[in-house]
Amino acid sequence: MTRLPASDRTRAIAVTGMLLAVMLLITFVPFLNFQIGPLRVTLLHIPVLIGVIAEGLPVGLVLGAAFGVISLLRAFLTPTATSFVLQNPVIAILPRLLIPVVAYLVTRSVRAAVKRSLIAEAAGAFCGAAVNTVLVLSLIALLYGERYGLAMQGLGRFDALHVILFSTALTNGLPEAVVAAIMVPAVIGALRQAGLTPKGIA
Repeated sequence: MTRLPASDRTRAIAVTGMLLAVMLLITFVPFLNFQIGPLRVTLLHIPVLIGVIAEGLPVGLVLGAAFGVISLLRAFLTPTATSFVLQNPVIAILPRLLIPVVAYLVTRSVRAAVKRSLIAEAAGAFCGAAVNTVLVLSLIALLYGERYGLAMQGLGRFDALHVILFSTALTNGLPEAVVAAIMVPAVIGALRQAGLTPKGIA
């Protein structure tokens, strides 16, 4: 593996630190957190996607792991009726680690096919965010289906589990993916114009 030049390593470390700080800001500033009943709509995937598309997979994996750890800690420190699902590290961390992997692969593939950075970055951001939602909901159904359904009944939701999960994907997951597809290319473009990040995924 080719070793990065010192200047590139320094920049990658700086960008990682900056995006970790943004993640902490999102976590602890109340108006940056959205909650619909027991469900939290998150923006924490945005720094992960910016990191992987702008700086590459290693930076994205660090940020994805940080996202997972933050989710795990929040589930214990500020629990809701359904937080028990995110108290399982498999659900809290594994899908977050796959956000940068999917975003990286999709961005690279689309860029090779269409030669347009903006389209590639939007597609990578959308798919990276979407895979997080799909995996989290799939793991909930697999590991906690009955218990999760009972918890939702306690909150007044008496639909079948698959209806609850599908509606969650539409009301939470789809907006998160659309926001990512809009915000991530815009932020990366601004960073690129300012000379703060390279051309991104080759």
